[in-house]
Amino acid sequence: MQHSNGTPGPTPPEPGDAPDWVPTPDQPWRPLPDDESDTPYLYDYGASWCADRLDHPQMQDSGYPGVNHHWTECQSYGGAFEGWYGDDSGGLDGPPGVLSVYLVRPFRFGQVRTRTVDEDRLVLEFAPTDDGQPFRCSMPAWMLRTLAAHLAQTAGVADGWRPPRPVRQSLTD
Repeated sequence: MQHSNGTPGPTPPEPGDAPDWVPTPDQPWRPLPDDESDTPYLYDYGASWCADRLDHPQMQDSGYPGVNHHWTECQSYGGAFEGWYGDDSGGLDGPPGVLSVYLVRPFRFGQVRTRTVDEDRLVLEFAPTDDGQPFRCSMPAWMLRTLAAHLAQTAGVADGWRPPRPVRQSLTD
């Protein structure tokens, strides 16, 4: 699966890297020198809502992220909902599966500094319980309130207790 920063796992060494460091399962991020002031690499503190925040580098005695942190992104605690059916080839009843919902933000420890501004994203991931590939999509987290309003409106209409009402969609909400 593709992760929010576009990589499937540890990044290979870049030209000019010291030949003595190669990503390993124990050290998937590039180590940073003790003096951070002149390093071209990012010391990422991670997202405050990350489920693995105790593995962020500032929480480790070594200043290096804990190996239990996801390699490419911070992920929030998620909700998993069973009883979902995927939509295969236009039908309403596809394979059964589990829907997971959580927030993500790229974890860029040891990557080259850039002017990239990362945003929190809401991830919806469908994993079939039978054979099949998981499907993951995301949207900017700021759209969460709009999504929640649509879901609340739909739930109310389905229960028959109130008529539908327009929900304002705006990129500036």
